[in-house]
Amino acid sequence: MPSSNSSTISLDGFFTAGDHHIAILNIEYDVLNMIKLDTNLATHSSNAYLTVLQDALFDLSFLPNGAQLLTLQVSQLFEDIVSPELQSFFVDLTLGRIIFNFNEPVLATSFDISALSLQSSPGYSSNGGIYQLILPVSLLLHNNTSNLNGLSITITLSMEDLNIIKSDPNLFININTSYVSFSSNFVSDMNYQNIFPISSISGLRAAGFIYDSFR
Repeated sequence: MPSSNSSTISLDGFFTAGDHHIAILNIEYDVLNMIKLDTNLATHSSNAYLTVLQDALFDLSFLPNGAQLLTLQVSQLFEDIVSPELQSFFVDLTLGRIIFNFNEPVLATSFDISALSLQSSPGYSSNGGIYQLILPVSLLLHNNTSNLNGLSITITLSMEDLNIIKSDPNLFININTSYVSFSSNFVSDMNYQNIFPISSISGLRAAGFIYDSFR
């Protein structure tokens, strides 16, 4: 049975099976991410339980049945083995920040800035316009919580890196000269699956750009 200090999340989703002895629940995206973020819940079979509340399920006669008011341990748990992906990023040169948005929660402690490159175009150019940050960055809290893990990671650039970027006449001048690429070591999800890499020959362009108001 779950311990007294165990985590609990109410499931939300939809069933894909019809009237049958097997019910398949497709968990909603937001709820699934909440489960992935909780390191004490459903990480292995010993902390994965399902409680079926009153009126959650009915048999075909709509009479009370044994599936109600039960707490069962999972019989088999398949871990998340899918690599996370970077969906978009935003640049704020006034505050010296870059915001990265992912398709699933990522582990902040796995963040490796040395795996990241900033580019002025989607493809690598030998004429410059590509830059790797040389100093550690600061990770910012997201949504005013103490947990840095999540769908977004915001970094604050060092003053030295920021000044080098600003002095480059081709790099991060506007949204059309703001691209990133990175190796699979850039960050991992909550199950330590490395991110799907973006090659320097096919960099991802910024989805938003705030100019340096002090430039």
